[in-house]
Amino acid sequence: MPVGTLLSITTACKLYLYLLMRTPDHYDFAIQPVEYILRNRLGFCEGNVVKYVSRWQLKNGREDLLKARHYIDILIAELDKDCNESYNNTK
Repeated sequence: MPVGTLLSITTACKLYLYLLMRTPDHYDFAIQPVEYILRNRLGFCEGNVVKYVSRWQLKNGREDLLKARHYIDILIAELDKDCNESYNNTK
């Protein structure tokens, strides 16, 4: 099961509109990270990876890359946990 919870379409649309109105001017992306995250229904960790990797050069540099790595590590840990559980259940 992926880490994070999917939002209902209505909630996602409201969140998307709210975040679009609050997008800082210095983020001049062809597609806003929040739009990509919501349209692709990414989970919490996946969405944070997209957010931090998208903005690292514009905002917090290395700190944002470390935050992205943190969320990738969480995803890998969950994957390893799921794989170990599946392996142990087939014995």
